[in-house]
Amino acid sequence: MAGRRRSGPEMFIFRLIRLGILLMLAFAAGMFFERGHQMDLCEKSGGVWLRAGICGGQ
Repeated sequence: MAGRRRSGPEMFIFRLIRLGILLMLAFAAGMFFERGHQMDLCEKSGGVWLRAGICGGQ
């Protein structure tokens, strides 16, 4: 039959792997977004963003 979807353990494992990859991508995107927000807050408060990822005062 054409157009029939496969089912079974192989598709279940593929879905789990795909879910894990999507979760990792969403987590990484959230980290970059939050780091950019922290950099903006640091600059607005008069600090200097250091390479270690922290805000340092002058």
